[in-house]
Amino acid sequence: RYYDATESIPHEVIVETELEDAPAMEEWLTRKLASPHGAKVRFTVPRRGEKAELLAMARKNAGHTLNRYKVRTNYEDKRINDALLQLESALALDAPPMRIECFDISTIHGSYTVASMVVFTGGRPDKNQYRRFKIKTPLDEANDFLSMQEVLGRRYAPERMADERFGKKPDLLILDGGKPQLSAAMEQLASMGITDIPMAGLAKRDEELFVPWQETGPVVLPSGSASLYLVKHVRDESHRFAITFHRELRGKGMTKSILDDVVGLGPVRKKALLKAMGGFRKLREASLDDIKASHAVPDEVAEEVFAVLTQYNERASRPLDGGGATFEGNSAFSDDSTFKDRAASESDIRVEVLREE
Repeated sequence: RYYDATESIPHEVIVETELEDAPAMEEWLTRKLASPHGAKVRFTVPRRGEKAELLAMARKNAGHTLNRYKVRTNYEDKRINDALLQLESALALDAPPMRIECFDISTIHGSYTVASMVVFTGGRPDKNQYRRFKIKTPLDEANDFLSMQEVLGRRYAPERMADERFGKKPDLLILDGGKPQLSAAMEQLASMGITDIPMAGLAKRDEELFVPWQETGPVVLPSGSASLYLVKHVRDESHRFAITFHRELRGKGMTKSILDDVVGLGPVRKKALLKAMGGFRKLREASLDDIKASHAVPDEVAEEVFAVLTQYNERASRPLDGGGATFEGNSAFSDDSTFKDRAASESDIRVEVLREE
């Protein structure tokens, strides 16, 4: 169709695969070329070299054009589309960031350090792609930079990229933490030979985006813009997911240490008690009579369990220094139906904790 509508006929057409009707096409284009020197048009399928590189470039450009077309022609979700197009322009991307990955670290003085990875596809949370990581690097104190480097090293390791679920690189990688996290990420990915992932460090204050290719200062998205709302949504979702996992691990650690202090409560009895009571949370809320009624442990052990849990509950109810703090998610999307779907239960999310083989 293209060559039928143009008089500009090349001597060579590079294609990805062999065409069944290539001889007929070559003959037709040769007649259309009408070279006075008798030159013929031929189709080639390069496997390596400069022509193969040109083909790869054409394939990449076609993908960018298709993504841009999809965004511009999808009027059902105009605000999301506007956000993606604005990010493409503001961050000088090759195409709208149809796949965004964001990483966040959560820790308390280096204890129970975890990381989250959230994925947004087409501007929406893609919860089946969410992943969470236990940090394995030995840390005497909180070190978000080493933790971030470990997570990126595991996420973009060759064996992970060979997995069809994660073989696709993101169109934009967002790191919660600003310029320092960006520098740590650039160093890690460069050491792995990965230089083709656009990335930005999101400063916790003022929502400034630091990008490697701009030395004049951070990118500041317009207040109230769709792009700023989307970036905040991505960041808050990553933070929420990391905090949830951190609290889960910390809670398990507390459960283990607290019940280990109970005289007469060995591993077998502890397991039986937790099963009978329906888990640690219900055990915490149980009365002494409830614990005894479970018949999972002798009465004297039940009394010891109740005493230990009473002390634990009293400590847990005290406010933190400075009055305590609570995490409130960004409410920028609360009145916009296209950006709801934030407070998903953990049962809606497929979780994978990556461990060394």
